[in-house]
Amino acid sequence: MSTYDGPAGGVESRTGPSVYVQWEAASRTVRLLNPPMPVMVNMRSIDPDAGRPAYESASTPSLRVRAAGIRFEPTVSGHLMAWFQLSDGQWRGLVTIQLASPNGRTGIEATLYVRPDAMTPTTTQEDR
Repeated sequence: MSTYDGPAGGVESRTGPSVYVQWEAASRTVRLLNPPMPVMVNMRSIDPDAGRPAYESASTPSLRVRAAGIRFEPTVSGHLMAWFQLSDGQWRGLVTIQLASPNGRTGIEATLYVRPDAMTPTTTQEDR
């Protein structure tokens, strides 16, 4: 039985390391997208508080936090890197997203496991 253990066919995130996968080559439970597909992710399906206004918070955050804290919008653009099948037969997408603060000084790239109904393919200026 052949196995694969290494970078996912050269699939790299836009700003981070390669997607690393290990699976049996004949299993067909992992499908890599090269190049990655631009998608919009419904973040409220992941966290119902995504995009909630600061005034709805239990405590009003300071101006420092409101400026430098990560902004979590209801929808976020990302890149679908791969599909993988769960042991119960469902599929999930491996998506990288960029999150940033309102002042643009802090940010993070996050990799998420996303249900198919929580993302929508998009086109970007680069794709046109």
